[in-house]
This record gives sequence, structure tokens and C-alpha cells, in this order.
Amino acid sequence: MGRPWDAKTADGKVRETVLPADWHALPGLPAKGELKRVVIVRPALLTDGECHGDEAEKTGKAPYKAIAGEIDGGYTVSRRDTAHFIVNGALKDWEKWEGKGVVLVY
Repeated sequence: MGRPWDAKTADGKVRETVLPADWHALPGLPAKGELKRVVIVRPALLTDGECHGDEAEKTGKAPYKAIAGEIDGGYTVSRRDTAHFIVNGALKDWEKWEGKGVVLVY
């Protein structure tokens, strides 16, 4: 399935063409263990489609699936609906999503 990606050298270090040798010292990066309260948003294949997120208020039916874990089925989600989930889903219901990887898909 595709070409293998050999990002590491024989001694197990990441090649400098991928990350510079001193990447961990770049300004602005959080220290190890500093990010404790996060949500990882993993959208399906992104499209430039419309935002259907606000339709849920009118129809009562969610326009996309947001599930912590794996989703069986569905292939795409729009960039606008991904943003809709971040603002109206993850941030408004932080306790539900905190510390999880959320998959978004139609």
C-alpha cells in the first residue's frame, strides 16, 4: 500500500531532511509533558463543501459523525464542518472530548 517512508537513519534518529537535529529546541514549542488538556481532531478526507453543522438546530439531525475512536463508513467531511465541530462541539462540550482523538466524517 504505497511507498514506504524511511524517515529514520540506521541508528534510529530522524533524518535531518524531515526534522532538523535541534528541532526540540525550536522557540515556541511546548515542553515535554506540558500539553495535558488536548483534543485531537481527525477529519476524514477534507472537502471544500458547505457547512451543514447549523442544520442540526433546524432538523434535529447531526450532519456529520463525531466519534472518539474508529468510524466504520464514510469518507469525507468539509473543512467548514470540521471548524464547526471544533467551535460548537469540542469547545462547548470540552469534558466529553478532552483527551480523546475524535474522527469526523459524513
